[in-house]
Amino acid sequence: MGMPRLMNRPALTLGHRFGLGFSLILALLVAITAVSQVLMSAMGQQMKAIVEVNERQMHLASQMIDKVNEMGLHLRTLTLLTDIKEVDRHMQLLQRTTAGVLAIERELQDALAADGAPQEFSTLITRISQQRQSVLPLIARAARLGADGATPEATTVLMKEVRPIEEQWRQAVADLIELEQHRSAQAYAQAKSRQQVASVVLVIACALSIGLGAFLAWRLTRSVLVPVNQAIEATERIAAGNLAQPVLPTRRDELGRLLLAVGRMQAQLQGLVGAIHESATSISVASSQIATGNQDLSHRTERQAASLQKTASSMAALTTTVRHNASAVHQADQMAVLASQTAARGGAVVDQVVTTMAEISASSRQIEEITGVIDAIAFQTNILALNAAVEAARAGEQGRGFAVVAGEVRGLAGRSADAARQIKSLIHTSAQRVASGATLVADAGSTMREVVASVHRVTAIMSEISASTSQQSDGIEQVSGEVGQLDRMTQQNAALVEQSAAATESLKAQAMQLQGTVGVFTLGSDEPVTAQCA
Repeated sequence: MGMPRLMNRPALTLGHRFGLGFSLILALLVAITAVSQVLMSAMGQQMKAIVEVNERQMHLASQMIDKVNEMGLHLRTLTLLTDIKEVDRHMQLLQRTTAGVLAIERELQDALAADGAPQEFSTLITRISQQRQSVLPLIARAARLGADGATPEATTVLMKEVRPIEEQWRQAVADLIELEQHRSAQAYAQAKSRQQVASVVLVIACALSIGLGAFLAWRLTRSVLVPVNQAIEATERIAAGNLAQPVLPTRRDELGRLLLAVGRMQAQLQGLVGAIHESATSISVASSQIATGNQDLSHRTERQAASLQKTASSMAALTTTVRHNASAVHQADQMAVLASQTAARGGAVVDQVVTTMAEISASSRQIEEITGVIDAIAFQTNILALNAAVEAARAGEQGRGFAVVAGEVRGLAGRSADAARQIKSLIHTSAQRVASGATLVADAGSTMREVVASVHRVTAIMSEISASTSQQSDGIEQVSGEVGQLDRMTQQNAALVEQSAAATESLKAQAMQLQGTVGVFTLGSDEPVTAQCA
């Protein structure tokens, strides 16, 4: 909705208003501070004049009276002394006192001249100077008379000539002190008066500052509270659901922009609430359609799940059968491997027997050779025994014992030859039998090798059958697992379809609830949003 056109005149922002107000108050405070500083400076100068100048002049005047009294004391003492040394000492003291009086008088004249003292001070200083000029020659003459021992004459000069002028001199100094006191009193009264004036000025300035500050605070507060209250009323109406009454800003400052922003927010809320209601209606219709589709999908999914369960049962039975066959083939393969191992061990034993028979045949041949050697040794022994018998016969009676031994040796050689012939005959027979056994064992070894080769071929064939059966079993189990997983996925899909149906019903209920919620807003012509969007 449109906003009213604001005035084109420039408006001060809140920052400018508060800045100007506080700047004015600060300017008043600065002015008050400056006036106070000026008044305080003036009072400080007066107090400084009272404390430093007037008091110093009064102090110099008091010192002058003290010096005048000291001169009179020294002068009277001189008129009474007779000792030359004491007279000289007091003359020196009198001269120093006179010099001090002159110095104090000059310092006092300089102070009054620098201070710009009134005319009466100059008149008094002139009178004091004249009386000092008049009395000092008389004092000097009286002092000389006293020093010369003319005490009566000195006393006469002192009493008749010096004393009257000295009294006038002292009175003039006293008048100066009194005039200084009067001047200090006047300065104090002026300072007191200025202090009172400064107090009145400060009170008036503070009162003006307070009044102006209160007025500025009232104006600033009023300029802020009115649009703030308008913004509060607008936000309360919006919070209550009334979006029909427009928000009209009447200012161009920050608060005017605040009201303008509230109006824009209200306009956007109007469009947003209408769009939400339309979306809720669309969601309600769409959720009804989705719920119908989900019901059909749920029925089809249930039928598919039942079919997959039957297929899974058949695959489970087939898997069990194939697994049993694979187990039997595996056992047959193990038995074939065991038979192959046994045949291999038999062949190895036969090979060992063949080797042993060959070794026995070789040993028999060695024994035949050894028997031949023994037979040859027996033959040679017999020949040696014959030779020994011949030699014994030749020896006659002396070779008789040797002949007996030779006969025994011949007998042993004959028995050895007989035994060797028997052993040779037995060894020959054994060798023939060993040769026959070796031939038989060789034939048995060849047969065992053929058996082992056949068993190896059977074992290889059984291993291939076992591997093929295992692969078939694994494939069938994998197919069964896939079917089971497909069954589970189908069941999960069925559950998801049911959840989707439930969520769709919940979405439909929430859409209806959202329609009821946005129905509390009034958008245009005092009609609820449900009536406008229907």
